[in-house]
Amino acid sequence: MSTTAPRGEAPDPGLAAAHLADLGARIGVAAIDEFWVFPTRRLGTLDSTVIVVSAFAEGEDDRRRVLTAHYTVRRDPRGRPVVQQEIVEHAIAPADRIARVVDGVLRRLDEEFAAAAPRPARIAGDEQRFAELVERIGGSPAGSEGDGAEAAAAARSGIPPAPSGY
Repeated sequence: MSTTAPRGEAPDPGLAAAHLADLGARIGVAAIDEFWVFPTRRLGTLDSTVIVVSAFAEGEDDRRRVLTAHYTVRRDPRGRPVVQQEIVEHAIAPADRIARVVDGVLRRLDEEFAAAAPRPARIAGDEQRFAELVERIGGSPAGSEGDGAEAAAAARSGIPPAPSGY
């Protein structure tokens, strides 16, 4: 099965933002330390997005939970999206070792997901940074194109801007 969209058909760029917002609602933004958001891929008639999360372990400031969320979207015969999600907790590890644990999780993902560079973001449980990230991934707010608003918001938040085409 091809992992690229047929010519002229790209995955909906709003999917990653919608999935990220859903994930924040499910596990609680205050619990989220870092994200690694993979570019949405078109797999035949499906759009697939993977998000790796480092979340604060309840009651343990020096430990993090590592989770993956895999979202798959297909269209029903009427064109409405049908979303399936799977959230799996992989480990709890000391915060200073989380990069190694996440690297291991990334290696175990589907080879083609692992080949696409994820977009990392640290929000440290901050609702404002999370909202800015979701907005930036979903597209520029109206009227901000060309006025530097997105770059200024990225500089304030410490969240890098989305790569082009995301």
